[in-house]
Amino acid sequence: MMNIALPRNAAFEEELIDFYRSAIRVRSYSDEEGDVARLIEKKMKELDYDEVYIDRVGNVVGRVGNGPTVIHFDSHMDNVHVHDEADGSLRLSARRSLTAWFTAAAP
Repeated sequence: MMNIALPRNAAFEEELIDFYRSAIRVRSYSDEEGDVARLIEKKMKELDYDEVYIDRVGNVVGRVGNGPTVIHFDSHMDNVHVHDEADGSLRLSARRSLTAWFTAAAP
């Protein structure tokens, strides 16, 4: 069993919250996720992932370690755009879980 010790202090928590706030501010409707993908790629590199890249279809891929066990996480980066005639538009985002899991998986 592998034990992972993550820094659990106020600065780390504030950094995660700041990143989450930054990520949800980036417009990324379906097929327009490039900006948020680059933001996530940059953050994964800052977190010292062993390998990080954006693949040919726009997925952000990060690897930690090189053992025989693979744990795969995936999540949507796009916003669901819901148009509301009364006051303009509303964006819905599932990025809270995305930002949390890849931060938790960092080495």
